Amino acid sequence: MKVLLTGSSGRVGRAVASELVFNGHSVTGFDFVPPAKPVAGATYIQGSLADYSAVMAVCIHGGFDVVAHLGAFMSWNEADIQKMYDSNVTGTFNLLESCKLAGTKKFIFVSSGETYPEGNAAYLPVDEHHPQKPMSFYGETKLLGENLLEFYGRKYGFSWKILRISHTQDAEELLDPDSFFSGARFFLKAKIARGRLLGKHAEVSLLEKLYDGKDKLVVSRGEDGTPYMMHITETRDTAHGIVLALQSDAGIGEAFNIGNDDPFEFDKAIPLMAEMTGLQAIDVRLPGKAVHYRTSNQKAKKFFDFKPQWDLKRMLGEASKAFVKRHAD
Repeated sequence: MKVLLTGSSGRVGRAVASELVFNGHSVTGFDFVPPAKPVAGATYIQGSLADYSAVMAVCIHGGFDVVAHLGAFMSWNEADIQKMYDSNVTGTFNLLESCKLAGTKKFIFVSSGETYPEGNAAYLPVDEHHPQKPMSFYGETKLLGENLLEFYGRKYGFSWKILRISHTQDAEELLDPDSFFSGARFFLKAKIARGRLLGKHAEVSLLEKLYDGKDKLVVSRGEDGTPYMMHITETRDTAHGIVLALQSDAGIGEAFNIGNDDPFEFDKAIPLMAEMTGLQAIDVRLPGKAVHYRTSNQKAKKFFDFKPQWDLKRMLGEASKAFVKRHAD
């Protein structure tokens, strides 16, 4: 197939492009930034999803069989809500409208578990029937994108699938204090810096008292002692789920959770991470309710034979090798 892949320069986009090319598909990547490591065999076009004329030109001249729409702007900062809306809502509209006019009506939309939201679940495990009531603006923009796609399906005969992916990282990032995600999630110094940026004054005040100039790993708990628990899926597993959905004829007009089998339990995983790094692990009760959820991937397993390969042990094994290499260098 001829595939238009938005968000092709991101961690998931590069893995999707690589697998699609390996499987014999023709891939054109579209992203605001050029790829740091282009995939051999893929073609790349640089442009903004918010630029209607640029999106239209790509779709009209591309003759694509299917669009895999991964492109999005993600932030927890309230100052970025306009950027998120422009990219995630206006950008999705621009792409759908361009596809309609170009005659490309097979569409894979990569959404997020934040549309439920997983972190404030009504029940566990979170499945595709869970109510969608986003708590973040990012989650809201993804839900608006889902609604736009469903409308184009009803009105213009689009053949679509929605993939709500879990939090995704490269395994090697897990023990990297400079990682955008893992740094502030697991490492005390980065967690303090992120808290300051987001105005989490009570959390920062508590954490600063625990910082003695030496970095530490943080076992995060809610104020009632409940340990944090969430899904952290390896990039290659998330990408493989997207490719399976794109290549399959099953599941048209359906939404699917794409993520690993088991959640990342902070109270169990971080002591292992401490052993690997030699850093002290500290147990901290943070203000508010713990992020504590489990998400079901059973529907994707049933429809696409989705089988995640990267469990916690394998991810930490690769993270440990990367940690040792960074310190050796």
